[in-house]
Amino acid sequence: MDYLTAPAMLLSLALATGLAGVFQWWQGKRTRDALLYWAASAAGFLVGQAAAEAARSPVPTLGQVHVLEGAIFALAAMFVVKWLKL
Repeated sequence: MDYLTAPAMLLSLALATGLAGVFQWWQGKRTRDALLYWAASAAGFLVGQAAAEAARSPVPTLGQVHVLEGAIFALAAMFVVKWLKL
């Protein structure tokens, strides 16, 4: 597994932050929700990135970033946080 370069890491965090913002706008009620969704989104995006790398996903990437896989895992993580009502 290759380590992400600084630009790829920044892009990943920006995408995770954007997803968390949209999810907060759609589902959130409190500021605390936004922080939880952001943490879940960042963690989910990281796991999605790692899973795509490990599986050698054939899905096109944006540089080193597996956008689709990362977004799917980030959204799943935020839905889990909402479902658990943390």
